[in-house]
Amino acid sequence: TAAVYDLMQNVFKLPLGQIQDEDPDDIIIPHSQKFVLVDPAGVIRGYYDSDDETELQRLRADVAALLKTIRR
Repeated sequence: TAAVYDLMQNVFKLPLGQIQDEDPDDIIIPHSQKFVLVDPAGVIRGYYDSDDETELQRLRADVAALLKTIRR
């Protein structure tokens, strides 16, 4: 869980909060509703709101464009 928390906050730069459930071994991590497109070199190519259909269409187009550059 610590690795996921670190990745989300320090690599993807997404805001997170941590809530400890009643069971100390059960940690709930509320997270952003954004998708992050990352290329094979680890470069963030974009952030996309998962609740916005226009953003999801942009994500699809960006993924397709990225795949074309990778497959060359």
